[in-house]
Amino acid sequence: MPPVQQPPPITPPGSVEIRFKRGSRRRKQEGDSDTNRIGSKKAPVPKDWESMTLNEKLLELYVGEKGALFWLNKFAYASIFIVIGGWIVFRFVGPALNLYQLDTPPLAPTAMFKE
Repeated sequence: MPPVQQPPPITPPGSVEIRFKRGSRRRKQEGDSDTNRIGSKKAPVPKDWESMTLNEKLLELYVGEKGALFWLNKFAYASIFIVIGGWIVFRFVGPALNLYQLDTPPLAPTAMFKE
C-alpha cells in the first residue's frame, strides 16, 4: 500500500479586500458624491402673488402650504378629539354630577359574554 500523501495545510490569506457597491451607475456617471449632495438641495423660491396666473392662484388657495385642504385636515383631526371628549362628558361626567340620568344603567362587563 503506497503512503497517503497529506495535502499541504491551508493558510488564510494575509488580507481580504471586500468591495461594496454604493449607489447606482447613473449617479457614478454624473459624478455626484455624498459630500456634494448634503447641502445641494435648495428650496424653490415661491412666486409672488401678483405674478401668478388665475389657475396658479386658485391652486395655491386650495392645496398651498396654508390652503383650504390644510385647514380642512386640521379641522377634521381636531373634530375627532372634540367628539370623543363630548362623548366622555355626556356619558360619564354629566351623570356623575347628577345633571341628568341615562335611560339605562351601564352594562355590566359579564353581560357581554352571555351564551
